[in-house]
Amino acid sequence: MAMRIEAITTMHTLERLRQAWDAVYDSDGEAQFFLSWPWMSNRLRSLSTPWIVLAARAEADPAPCVAFLPLSIRTLRNGDGPQRELRTAGSPVADYTGFICRPEHEGPALAAFAEALRRLRQRLLWNRLNLAGLRTSERRLQPFLSAFARAGFELTGRRGDNGDGVDNAVCPYVALPGDWDGYLAAAVGASTRQRIRRFLRRIEGSRELSITEARPETIEADIEALLRMWQTQWAERKQGGAERIRVQTSAMLMRCFEDGSLFLPTLRWNGTPVGALAILVDPVKRSYLFYIGGRDPSFTSLPPGFCLHAFAIRHAIERGFATYDFLRGDEPYKFLFGAQRHPIRTIIVRARTERMAGIAHAPSTAALGLDPK
Repeated sequence: MAMRIEAITTMHTLERLRQAWDAVYDSDGEAQFFLSWPWMSNRLRSLSTPWIVLAARAEADPAPCVAFLPLSIRTLRNGDGPQRELRTAGSPVADYTGFICRPEHEGPALAAFAEALRRLRQRLLWNRLNLAGLRTSERRLQPFLSAFARAGFELTGRRGDNGDGVDNAVCPYVALPGDWDGYLAAAVGASTRQRIRRFLRRIEGSRELSITEARPETIEADIEALLRMWQTQWAERKQGGAERIRVQTSAMLMRCFEDGSLFLPTLRWNGTPVGALAILVDPVKRSYLFYIGGRDPSFTSLPPGFCLHAFAIRHAIERGFATYDFLRGDEPYKFLFGAQRHPIRTIIVRARTERMAGIAHAPSTAALGLDPK
């Protein structure tokens, strides 16, 4: 089936497609939280660079959209001169990126997206398509990439090792059963099961220890406490970028809370936060996604992160969710909770003509050379 591709560059136009976006997301078995309307629409609004969303419509039925691909546009500078990059719009904030598509249209729609990007190369003057953090099946990826496997483009992959032995191309997740006792019996080892039960009993039977959940009247303080602990742990490793990450993450978490998609439990010792987790909640796909955590390194009475993950997994099971997703990174502690491995990948599509003489900065959306939609 032939596809018609529209290029959308304004929120006003995109907002008119909210219902279609939600319908595609609901139908897509491979869709994930970072491509949901609440998260992606807020992401696009927050971008300081231009963006473009490709929308596919089946020509035989022009009313509904059947697929969406959001991309950001930026200009990079290196020794070869300025280069324009199209990048999956969620990256680097989103752990997963890609496209959403109705399953019955996936082959034609994704091939049409690739052909549209090839045609748009002369208008957008892009040199590089950075498909960072793709979580998609090989069945879907091949129709998209095959359009670039021709003269004029080269495809390369990128490894996920972050330099300290953690592979960020592995995303551990736990498939949750219908009840907590069943999870403990089937998913974790005997030692971990005993630790989970012992630590949760200790917290729930203690006067000094408690776990609180963020509420509207506490959310600002709870986010601030979480990110303060995170920054204490990671500031040195982030080499000056910790404050920028803290500010951006604070704004993103607040937006998620306002949308009803943030669960933030905090472990407290005599009322003082000693550990916290920010967990993104996707009721459509029935998934909890652990996004960021922090702990007070001076608190050694019990492991805050371990306790909070156990608490959050129980919380998810009790509410009928199907997945607890640890997102990027194969840190060993995640597998104590019975996690399985899910790979993601980063693919770079380069146009063989690399130089971009005369391009001084990223274009405004008005200068993209696209008809407004």
